[in-house]
Order: sequence, then C-alpha cells, then structure tokens
Amino acid sequence: MVVAEMAWLHMSQPARDTATQALSPLTPFYPSLSSFHASSVWLDVINTTLMPAFQPWHYSLSAVPSPSPGVSPPPQPARNAPAPSSLLQVLSSAIAALQGGHTDVFGRAFVLRVLLNLLADLHQPLHCADRQRVGEGEAAWEGMGGGMSGMGGTARQVSVEQYAVEAADTLFDFWEAAGGAFEEVAGGVRGDPARPGAAFEADKQDVRAAALALAAQFPLSAFTPQEVQEVDLAAWAAGSGSITASVVYSGPLQPAAAAPPSPHGAVDPILLTHDYNLHVQEVAKSQLALAAYRLAALLNATFPLPPAEDPDTYSPCISLQEAAERGARAAPLLATALGMTVAVALALVVMLYRERESMQRQLLLLQQAQIDPHSPSDGLLARQGL
Repeated sequence: MVVAEMAWLHMSQPARDTATQALSPLTPFYPSLSSFHASSVWLDVINTTLMPAFQPWHYSLSAVPSPSPGVSPPPQPARNAPAPSSLLQVLSSAIAALQGGHTDVFGRAFVLRVLLNLLADLHQPLHCADRQRVGEGEAAWEGMGGGMSGMGGTARQVSVEQYAVEAADTLFDFWEAAGGAFEEVAGGVRGDPARPGAAFEADKQDVRAAALALAAQFPLSAFTPQEVQEVDLAAWAAGSGSITASVVYSGPLQPAAAAPPSPHGAVDPILLTHDYNLHVQEVAKSQLALAAYRLAALLNATFPLPPAEDPDTYSPCISLQEAAERGARAAPLLATALGMTVAVALALVVMLYRERESMQRQLLLLQQAQIDPHSPSDGLLARQGL
C-alpha cells in the first residue's frame, strides 16, 4: 500500500482522476478496497479468498547459487513453481491492455488493480530470484515458504535479533515486511488480506505518513531519469533478483540455535542479526521508493485512457443467463490482456456480475422497504434479511 500511496503523491491530477474512474466499476463489490492505495492489495485479497489460481502471477523466479556443499541450482524449475516469466508476462500484458484500451470497463478495473499489486512485487527480491534446494530428488525454492505454500517452496525459517517483526517467521515474510520498516502501517507494506476490509481505509493516515517519510528519505533525485522512466520489466526484475544474491543471502545470516516453530516447516533456521535487519530496511525502502516512482511515471504516461469498450456493461440487475452472455463477450478480452485461460476469465467475470446483481437486488429491496442500511437500527434489520 505504501508504494501505491507514494505513487499517488507523484501522479498528475489527470492521471489521478483517470485512475479513480478506472477503478470504480469494482467499488460495489469491494467498497473498502477501491481507493487507489487500498486497490493495490486487492489481488492479494482475492488470491487468499477467491482465486488462488492467480498466485503464480506474483513470481518470476530465477535461481541463485547456494553455498551448501554439493548443492547447486538444478536446471529444471522447482515442482509446481511458477513459470520463470509469470510475473513479467502478466505485468507486460496488463500495461499493454491499459495503454491500448483493449478491455471493457470491468477488465480495465481488474487490470489496473493487477498492475498496482504486481509492480510492487517486482521490486521485492524474493519475488524475482531465490535459492533452490534439492531434497528427496526434487527441487524447491528455499526462501519462499511463506509466499509459495503449495507451489514448490520450503520455508527458510528465521529468528530476528533485537527486532520482532510481526508475522515474519520466514525469510520471505521478513522481506515482505521490509524488515519491519513500516511497523506503523497495520498489515505491513501491502496490507493484511485477513483483516476486515474496512481497516484498509482506516489506515490511510498511517499509509500517507509512511509514503511521505519514504519520499523524503529517497527523493526522486536519488534515481536517474532512465531508471524511473524507461519501462524495462526484465531489467527491473533482474535488478531485484541481484539483491537476492548480494543482500538476501549475505554474510550476516547465522544459524539460529533455538527458533520458534514455523507453520511452514523449518529449513535450517537462521538468525537475522541486528545489522542485517537495518541493512534490509534500507535496501527494501529504496526498492519501494523506486517502485513508486516507476508506477507514477508509467501511469502519468498512460493516462488519460482511450474510451473503454462496452461502457454500458453494468445494469442494476441482470440474470445469470445475461451475466454469462456478457461474460462470454468480456472474457476473451480479459484472457488476452492477462494471459489467463478464457475459462478462468469467464468464471471471474460471471462471478462479479452475479455478485453485483445480488448486491443491487438487496439495495432495491431495502429502498422499497424504506430501510436505510447505514443507520444502526435499520442496518440491523438489513443484516437480518429485512
């Protein structure tokens, strides 16, 4: 969320207005996840609750050497690991879809949320490169237990010296939290999908303060115009991946004598020293600032958008058959834009059409009964089904 908020601070007003309008079609479904900064964690939320099939989109891993005796990165990817270019492919497709206008209003709202989330992921080193371990004849990503559960990852369990980073029991989680650099932001850098949606908006002041502090520490002048403005996703991923080798698995890592149990399964628990913790915070914050400036530059250059296809896609109430028909028209565009199968895109479109229909029908019933869903007493009646 900090990346999106900092990008917002560096976007032009026309770009802000266009982004707000582009995100709005999904607002009825996720009202507390529709501001610009909160929309950046939307993909994490649906990945957790609705669409785990999107999990590979968050990674584009290459292998870095392991110092373990007799162990080297195998030539084949880890079992069930994402394709090497999953993250890059989806990001590239999302940018092309936005810039070309090759999607309807629903697809545009979806694609922009994907872009906000994944561009930040691209700047987290363990989303782009990791060590691989060989055990029982199979390869597995070493540090990815927290982020790659069920996808070929094993947990590099950690114990943090002097610092207690909440929910950072694996090396991946520790880097996701930027080494605890933004503890004032509840849910960390990108938010916690397990928390109630309303909390995302409640944290806006903390997110804004963190973004302002980050911009003050790493101003735009800290980076070259070429670094920020030249969109080269492969180079950006390579830059993040190089940090995995030079920083993530650098010298300060030490064996941990007694680490607490990990829900992901321990793999040679390690101690993250105080010096390592401070270094991670600085490197992670620099990466987050760079991601924010790149996102702002990209959206300033992309917006305003060309007219969306099928601008009258949404009506208050539609039947399942109509939802399927409209989904059939929108799904190929969305599938082409993001490289998903038409079947997955169709399922997603129909699901959201139907969710909108259900919500609109409930609002109509409340209006007919003259019940205000926002008042304490009437809201109770609404929750009880009138």
